[in-house]
Amino acid sequence: MEVNIEKIMDEIRENIVKNGLDKEEEQGFSKEEYLKNAGIINNSWNIPEHVEPTGKGKVLKRGLGKLLNFAILPRVRKQNEMNVALVRTINQLTAYIGEQDEAIRKLNQRIDKLEKELKDSKKE
Repeated sequence: MEVNIEKIMDEIRENIVKNGLDKEEEQGFSKEEYLKNAGIINNSWNIPEHVEPTGKGKVLKRGLGKLLNFAILPRVRKQNEMNVALVRTINQLTAYIGEQDEAIRKLNQRIDKLEKELKDSKKE
């Protein structure tokens, strides 16, 4: 069987363009994008240790799963530990961003008040 690497590369390039991955992402922080991604991460951090086989060959798949568990389960557990740590870190960052937004809002209110007082004192 002959493998046509050029054809495969063309398909990959088409998929990249089709999925919009050929465009450079915007630089800078987007709070909306951050919160959207944080929500996705919060809802999908856990990798299930056991998945019930479906379709043809359930018995074979179940048997293979039991044979491979010794190698797979420790890795899945380690990945879940890492995912939990990342989700907690992202949640901490989300809280910090909220605190900073509130502090900025209060400082802006104070600046506005002081500018108004300064403006009023110049009128007198």
